[in-house]
Amino acid sequence: MESPLNKTASAIFLIRKARAQLLLEYPFFGTVAMGLQPLADPDAPTAWTDGVVLGYRPEWIRALPFDTLKGMVGHLVLHAALGHNSRRQGRDPSLWNMACDHTINWMLLEAGLKLPEGYLDNPEFRFLSAEIVYERILSRQDDQEGKGRGDSGTGEQGDGREMNGAGADGEKIPGDGDKAGNSVQGKSGSDGPGAGAMADYHFRESDSDDTGGGDPGGTGEVRDSLNPGEGSDGEPDAGGLEALVAKALLSRRDCGRLPVRLEREVRKTLEPGMDWRMLLSRFIDLSARNDYAWSPPNRRYLHQGIYLPSVRSEEADCIVIVVDTSGSISAGELDSFCSEVSAILTAFSGEILVMGCDADVGSVFRLSRSDLPVHPVFFGGGGTDFRAPFRWLEKEGIAPRCLVYLTDLACSHYPPEPFFPVLWAVCGEGGEAAPPFGDMLHMGMA
Repeated sequence: MESPLNKTASAIFLIRKARAQLLLEYPFFGTVAMGLQPLADPDAPTAWTDGVVLGYRPEWIRALPFDTLKGMVGHLVLHAALGHNSRRQGRDPSLWNMACDHTINWMLLEAGLKLPEGYLDNPEFRFLSAEIVYERILSRQDDQEGKGRGDSGTGEQGDGREMNGAGADGEKIPGDGDKAGNSVQGKSGSDGPGAGAMADYHFRESDSDDTGGGDPGGTGEVRDSLNPGEGSDGEPDAGGLEALVAKALLSRRDCGRLPVRLEREVRKTLEPGMDWRMLLSRFIDLSARNDYAWSPPNRRYLHQGIYLPSVRSEEADCIVIVVDTSGSISAGELDSFCSEVSAILTAFSGEILVMGCDADVGSVFRLSRSDLPVHPVFFGGGGTDFRAPFRWLEKEGIAPRCLVYLTDLACSHYPPEPFFPVLWAVCGEGGEAAPPFGDMLHMGMA
């Protein structure tokens, strides 16, 4: 008979494998998942997160097909990324989980992930907030006059029923009808791998005794964080999860695989707590800091036929900022763009190349802190062609450390993807289509 330790070891191996696979296939989900600490919890019915921990029942993890396991991890990632662990506000935990599931599962499926059997997805609840869905489920429950909560999620695949199916190796997968799943505060879950790093973590005692379980859909439960905005040690979290989600959005390379609606929902949750200017600064800082780069290569060894990376300095003199001066940009937006140029110069030393561009490059400025405050005069007002500034840089032989394009994204003419990082800082709605390369950041402009 296999020991509990071996079962836990195989379960955490599968979780780590799932996170690594998500990093390759779905970078947003994988990046956030890497920030959740796996912790074996043999008393849990399935798996759960409170925004800090990814708790799991080893037997349940081992029973899931691997593709479904990846979807389950993605499910918990969205609970954390959308702040479901801090938004319950005294609501019934089981109904809250049900409401949250209805708001995220369809986006996970649209992204191409698979979910455990019994998942909740009522098309009627799509595009609604978890709070609104909760009130509608509660209202229907009241209308059923004591018929129980089992029908409150009907009308979709997955109605909150107990999962009686078998997993990949024939083990029974418990659903919310399995009463074995209430964590006890103070238990470390297991002595197996994954428990040591969180040995001092105290489980938040489950509130599911009176509600029949906190995971009606059997896809992974969201639990309250220890305290809103605090980590497991009671100290302020300093925006750790928010910073991780921001990094995931800015560093992702799966534009075609992250549904627009999903990205908007994550940004809606993130941006009130993290100013977009902080995200802009983070992008430039990560691109401009001391590092090795393959473009341009180290010229010292090229004559020997050896291709080695060059060392980037800490100066930001290779940053390029392109300001969209086309006719679709208002005078107010242009003024705001100029303000951001000043803010970037204030934050970073060295010379920065600033160019105004509509269909062609019209103005080029080399600016530094000594030029503050800057009031560059841009010419333009015509159409838009995103290829123009990239052609200009190639002609001049300039390989910037990064390029920030301040625009309304009202253009479909893009150049081939360059070898340097690009950030599209977008004002207004920015359209539905994301750029074919680079990162995108929505600026807080009217």
